[in-house]
Amino acid sequence: TDVAVNQLLHITESGIDTPLMYSEPVFTDGLENSVQWTDESLSGAVEYEVVAALDANFDTIQDGSGWTAGTNWTFTALPDSATIWYHVHSRDIKGVVSRWSPSVFSTQDNSPPESEATGPAGPIAGLPFTLEYVASDGASGVAEVELWYSFDGGDYVYYGTNNEGSFNFTIPDGGGTYGFYTIATDQLGHIEDIPIEADLVVEVGGSGTIAQSVRAVAFDGCISMIGVLTGISGEVPTAELFQKNARIHGITVGSQQHQADMIAAIEANDIHPVIDSRFELAKLADAFRLQESQQHFGKICVEI
Repeated sequence: TDVAVNQLLHITESGIDTPLMYSEPVFTDGLENSVQWTDESLSGAVEYEVVAALDANFDTIQDGSGWTAGTNWTFTALPDSATIWYHVHSRDIKGVVSRWSPSVFSTQDNSPPESEATGPAGPIAGLPFTLEYVASDGASGVAEVELWYSFDGGDYVYYGTNNEGSFNFTIPDGGGTYGFYTIATDQLGHIEDIPIEADLVVEVGGSGTIAQSVRAVAFDGCISMIGVLTGISGEVPTAELFQKNARIHGITVGSQQHQADMIAAIEANDIHPVIDSRFELAKLADAFRLQESQQHFGKICVEI
């Protein structure tokens, strides 16, 4: 048929309408997913077939419903952390089949995230110190990470929660052996299991507490030694250390040249420390009491 340039040609496709999939969430909890589509019975549809695939081109079919009269279907035993694509078509009582619908997709998430405390961030000149961690999740992503610590082999105590990759740890119980573990939660609320032993032990005691640190550390864990308050030499339970594939990581404050370079950088960039409070020398005891209370933010200065 010839159509003039000023005419509009309207083409109507005969047969049943193509059903449309309802939208899917970005992530679906578990290994099942219930999908839905529109009811096209008014156009003559009597059955539908929905297909799940591992790719957008539907080259790798995961599962299919077969022909069903309903407008929903639950897929089971879907692979964890996989993105599943879905589309549907319909047929009428004569067996005429519609086109496939546009596809929708969702990623299954059935596993908790993983996290691990990895140790102080670098050379430590004093306390508090930065405690880093790594966390990952194969699907929905890490929402937050909790830090738990123990002191000298005691019960683990909650310290704080964030998603920043590190904690500023203030050694709330003073000098001794600190053990750490982290617990991550993903965006769907899956929570990592509590570890039996510590990912990381921060040793500030030295020879008098190193044995406790070795007992507390997990397999393939790390003992970061940043202090020797109980002595500079002593026995190390080497057999237990080897059995756990653990390692002791010494951390120092650097050389005299490092100190000179740091001072030069501070002066060149006009960096000034944060001062919390100043005390006269006669009130030195008050300065120590403030430090002990851990209520200060910044430096406590004594004027001489």
